[in-house]
Amino acid sequence: MFITVQKYGKNKKNVYVKLVEGYRNEEGKPRYRVIQNFGRLDAMLAKDPQALEKLKAQYSEAREAKKIATANQRYQDVQAVLSVKAQEKDYLPFPNLLYGHYVLKKLWDDELCLKRKLEYLQRTSKIQYDLNAAVSYLTFLKAMDPASVLHCFETKDRFLGDPARDLTLDALYKSYDVIKENKDELLAWTNDHLDQLYGKDRASIIFYDVTNAYFETAMTDAEKGYEDKDFQDNLTAMAYEALAAGLIGSNCFDVDGNVIAENLPESFLDAVAEEKIQYLRMRGPSKEHRFDLPLVSIALVVDKNGIPIDFEVFAGNASEFKTMPKAIKSMKRKYNVKNVIVVADRGLNSASNLQMLLDNGMGFLVAQKVTQFDAKTQKAMFDPEGYQPVEKDDPEAGRYKVIDNWPKVNRDTGEVIPVKLVLTYNEKRKLRDEAILEVWKQIVEKKMSKGAKVGPRKTGWASLAKLSDKKDREILGIDEEAFAKKKALCGYAAMVYDETDEVKERKATADVKEPGVLPEEIAATYHQLNQIEDCFRVMKNNLGLRPMYVRNSNHVRGHITVCVLALILIRVLQQKLKANGVHYSIGEICEALGSAKVMAVRTSEDTVCYMLGEDNYNVRKNHKDESTERLLKLLRKGLLRKNPMLDIMKAVGLTPVLRISSKAELARSLGTRFTTDRDAIPALRYEDL
Repeated sequence: MFITVQKYGKNKKNVYVKLVEGYRNEEGKPRYRVIQNFGRLDAMLAKDPQALEKLKAQYSEAREAKKIATANQRYQDVQAVLSVKAQEKDYLPFPNLLYGHYVLKKLWDDELCLKRKLEYLQRTSKIQYDLNAAVSYLTFLKAMDPASVLHCFETKDRFLGDPARDLTLDALYKSYDVIKENKDELLAWTNDHLDQLYGKDRASIIFYDVTNAYFETAMTDAEKGYEDKDFQDNLTAMAYEALAAGLIGSNCFDVDGNVIAENLPESFLDAVAEEKIQYLRMRGPSKEHRFDLPLVSIALVVDKNGIPIDFEVFAGNASEFKTMPKAIKSMKRKYNVKNVIVVADRGLNSASNLQMLLDNGMGFLVAQKVTQFDAKTQKAMFDPEGYQPVEKDDPEAGRYKVIDNWPKVNRDTGEVIPVKLVLTYNEKRKLRDEAILEVWKQIVEKKMSKGAKVGPRKTGWASLAKLSDKKDREILGIDEEAFAKKKALCGYAAMVYDETDEVKERKATADVKEPGVLPEEIAATYHQLNQIEDCFRVMKNNLGLRPMYVRNSNHVRGHITVCVLALILIRVLQQKLKANGVHYSIGEICEALGSAKVMAVRTSEDTVCYMLGEDNYNVRKNHKDESTERLLKLLRKGLLRKNPMLDIMKAVGLTPVLRISSKAELARSLGTRFTTDRDAIPALRYEDL
């Protein structure tokens, strides 16, 4: 109950004070009824100017007292039920229901507005199941409990509010087909809303890298005869490009424009095979050394906040160097990107890739191997003259030196691309590099003691091994000359850089010389390259990117899309926590979301209470040297235990769940509505009450 004022009469001049009570009708809609009418406000104020405030305070105190009394009674009812249940020998456990998905739902619906987009796709595609429920459920589970689609279906009754209530297993798989077909549209929509949140300049610097993920199956698609679902479309596109270039004739097409496979020349078929578009799941160079299993390659582009912008999927045996042009050109076509600097690791540094970026008007900042420098460049790198601090107030940040018009040579064509070479040196990096060299030495010595031999490629620790001969390749000891050369390079790193066309044009036409991107900014920016490495690690370790359990190539792409959407949600949540001055790792966030639960307890025939479940917060984390007695003292003072869900829910505008809640209180905390307890508890779990 609460005090309210309502206007009546002509021109709403008469104001009356009433005590009203809220309730829900039989249809579950909110309604209000008048408990007491105190008369006109002006008459009350004439007698006592503080009359309205006193009434509000009086009933506010009464409402709070009633709330406390209700909570206490609810606690006693729950205790009584638990006591009775504990004495029963054969009973089902109370339903434990996860509620972390309501945090992600808040971001999904309100920040990225993906519910609205998916409902539109459902209407226009005449899909017969709830597409938003399917895609959001699969995405939320990637953050809370990553597993196969089958596992997601089998465990869908664990969630408060039953988010996958009417979804079948077939509907979940079909949703992968839908999001694969609409992946570009979904990501474009998501990026528009991310631009509104963080500004369009979030993509002024983008980070690009490639990883791969393995499948738990022994045979590749080629061995099984499973063609990529996109193969025919890609083949036709290549055929038309070849026709335009005069490489094949019009006799390779029928009157409807379809490709006549038997008329295609051998040279074109060889080119198709080289592009590796026929089969998706193939063996290749694995980032995780799973050379025995089929892979797919994933090229990912993220913004400077570490939030994914776009991705492309390639065959597991596709070359990293050849995937970059396709991924970058695709992103430029879809998003019309301009004035962008692409940051990439040295594994993608080739003159052809750099020229491709320049041809597309983009700048680049790409790592360069210092081991490949000629004598002149190496001398300049070791010369201390010309180095400047990366950060003037932080000597430990290292120093840098710039060499303008450094010749980057295309080994295939011999052409030279003049670039800016940025050399950096850092003492912490030196210590790390030296420690790695020492570990490599130990590995070589251990291998030598076992009589091991080195393979044809001398990389990593094997580069320090002194061998008997090229044929036998038996380890004789440490190659001291190779060790000395590598030790001299410890602490040094390099990048090649060039500006975007837009900056170059402004520099050429401006009356005042524009500095563009400063060298110290270049040196500092490259340290952010771990943003994309972190994205890959998170998707693999926290979001279930691999191993993949789907076979259909459409489902593979759908699965990856879901993982990327899950990462976007978690990154947005991280940004909101950061804005509140709170910092949690993605692992901590996912663990908190996946363990947030309430237990439903029936206290009478018509009443169900919801008890907050135990969180999985490890009180010993970051306190490994503390004794149990010391930790107990900190706990009792309230200085140790903290449930991350308190911060997480506050960050998205939700209120923490009470220790014991009514249905209405729980719904208010989670920003939803439960008309009845059957709306909150899945049907199969409701039977456990």
